This record gives sequence, C-alpha cells and structure tokens, in this order.
Amino acid sequence: MTRNARTRTLAVTIVLALLAFAGTTRAHEITRRTFTFLGERLTITLTVDAPGTLRVIRGEAGRLEVIARAEDGFVVAGLADRPRDELRLAAIGADRVEIIVVAPADTRIALRLPDRRREEIIGHLEPTAAYDWTDAPGR
Repeated sequence: MTRNARTRTLAVTIVLALLAFAGTTRAHEITRRTFTFLGERLTITLTVDAPGTLRVIRGEAGRLEVIARAEDGFVVAGLADRPRDELRLAAIGADRVEIIVVAPADTRIALRLPDRRREEIIGHLEPTAAYDWTDAPGR
C-alpha cells in the first residue's frame, strides 16, 4: 500500500469514528428565560419525570432568570401571578435536567420538588441553595 493510500485509509477511518461518536452523544436542549418579578414571595414548582439538580442563587431586584439544560428532552418555564406568584418548570422527555434559577435577593422562595411531599423554604438571607433528586414520581 502506498503512502497516499494509507493516509486516505487513515483519514476515512478517523471520519467514520467521529461520525459514530457524534451519533452516540446526547443532545442537550438549553432553555433561557427572563421574567420581571416584583413580588416578595415566590413558589417554584417542578414537574419533571427525570432525575436532576436545581440551584437557586440570588440576583438583582425585579429580575427572575431561568437557565435549564435537558439531556434528550426539553425544559419549559412559565411565571403565573394568580392566585400567587409561581414559577412553573417542566421537563419533557428528558433523561436528566439541570436548572439554575436566579431570583431577586429579597424574595422568600418555597420549592415544590418532584420527590418531596413538603415544600422546601429558602429565606431571603440565604444566598444560594442546591437540591438534587434521583427520580421522580411516575418514572
């Protein structure tokens, strides 16, 4: 085999290996939403059927941000103001979700996580909080 033929064979092998690797990697859907939020209390409700992580950090007044990533699925976010201020997060078809919520510094937050019956409370003096769940009801 000539040197050019070996180089072409090696190049074809590398390209095929890269294509096979690209076919096995998971797609990540990233969601980013920003809401104006002027309330003092916020409820965050997660409706997911996949394991995941939620991190809450404090940000600037009047602004609520959501950044979420889902493996092989989607995360959607919506802010409802009646009967109370509620950020609703849902994951659809995901194998795993990771969510970051940046909430105003002076906001009291109640969390409804998928694997807990009781609400978790984050007081306005807590600068960060992190929650993990390994599975969710209905999975």
